[in-house]
Amino acid sequence: MNPWLIRLQNAQVRLGSEILLKNTSLRIDAGQHWAVLGNNGSGKSTLARLLSGELIACGGTVDYQSGKSPEDVAIVSLESQKALIDHDRRFDSSEEGDGKPDTGRSVRAAILDGGADQQALQYWVEVFALQDLLDQGICTLSTGEGRKMMLCRALVKSPKLLILDEPYAGLDQASRDELTEILADIAAKGISLVQVACAEDELLPCISHVALLENSHLVQNGERSKVLESKGFAAISQIDADEKWQLPKAGDENKSLQWNQQCPLIELTDVSVTYDGKVALPPTSLTIRPQEHWQIEGPNGAGKTTLLSMISGDNPQSYANDVKLFGRQRGSGESLWDIRQRIAVVSAAFQMDYRLPVKGRDVVISGFFDSIGLYKNYSGQQMAIADEWLAALNIEYLAESRFTELSYAQQRMLLLARAMVKHPTLLLIDEPCLGLDAPNTRRILNLLNSIARQTHTQLIYVCHDPEQKLDCITHRLTLM
Repeated sequence: MNPWLIRLQNAQVRLGSEILLKNTSLRIDAGQHWAVLGNNGSGKSTLARLLSGELIACGGTVDYQSGKSPEDVAIVSLESQKALIDHDRRFDSSEEGDGKPDTGRSVRAAILDGGADQQALQYWVEVFALQDLLDQGICTLSTGEGRKMMLCRALVKSPKLLILDEPYAGLDQASRDELTEILADIAAKGISLVQVACAEDELLPCISHVALLENSHLVQNGERSKVLESKGFAAISQIDADEKWQLPKAGDENKSLQWNQQCPLIELTDVSVTYDGKVALPPTSLTIRPQEHWQIEGPNGAGKTTLLSMISGDNPQSYANDVKLFGRQRGSGESLWDIRQRIAVVSAAFQMDYRLPVKGRDVVISGFFDSIGLYKNYSGQQMAIADEWLAALNIEYLAESRFTELSYAQQRMLLLARAMVKHPTLLLIDEPCLGLDAPNTRRILNLLNSIARQTHTQLIYVCHDPEQKLDCITHRLTLM
């Protein structure tokens, strides 16, 4: 029998009064490659963070081959990448010196954080083809580039176990294929892998064992074939029937948001964005007229998210480009508030930014003020509208729940309600199903189609997955 790497015995994780992971016993041996499967909210990421040492068990034991410290374990996740960027934002120097946006520490500095020898750095930089990005700021990386940087950062420390939480999330097909090959080579080098995933079709070929979670409880674990052929796996893999949505209608408060509808909503003429000489968005033109719903397509790094930031006003370079919103030239005296009255954004990045433990109803009401958290007094009418959207999305039970204690899918539904309370003219939605299981993906896509049909809100939809189609889409823009 191979030596064990990690052993859990009746381990339990608690946040306040809520148990995130119930009595869990699991043993991972050297040479094994595990997948952790389950629907959103089942406890997958909690288990991954417990294995990595990011979380401490409040009951039971967690033992590592190297002792009580998980020094031989590394984790790569969207959360760990976000933590790096958050750290740099706390020391943002963009308001000092020449006033240029602070793009964060360099990729080289982020990889070497915590120590690594130059030989290991050179090897993994070549594996992930990061040579040309080493001096670039981490805040400017695309989804695929950021994932490679985090993998390189983990591997330069020569871990015995590498935990990958949703490694394919947000990657285009070419990047997925490339990552699969790299991870196969890593597994062949003797590094054990633990992959957190929502679906069977995402599993790496090398996966030998599966742990199945449901309702924060490890319900089954063992060899891959036995678990995937079990009745327990079949039960959690079922996709619910489509829900029927009856959405609230816009009230009189939205009349002030009307504009001359003879004008396009959006007019971008040869807009482009560069950071330190690197092109983040090549020259691009786009005109969006009333009653059109657009999908923005293209590989990782093509500039899709950057294009959305030019429309939303979140990118300072939008003022140096030819951008017209609702018939008005950007920079002609309008405020960011004027723009955001008509535009709402829902994205995985914004969801990770919304880290305050406020109640679900307050999250939705904050959409009236475009704030993260709620800092202003709100009217009875605004609370009533928020409650209407909570009820319409069948999430009124989340009204008193703390946002940070909810599952990924529950947070996403609250943020969609937050975006829609003001019935925006334009909804920018970037990878809305990122990290969601099959039932919740179906819910989100069905809801977006209903928003397009039942409201006056127009959609700009960014998505990599060809299976996540919206029937309402009328136009497409492909960035290369």
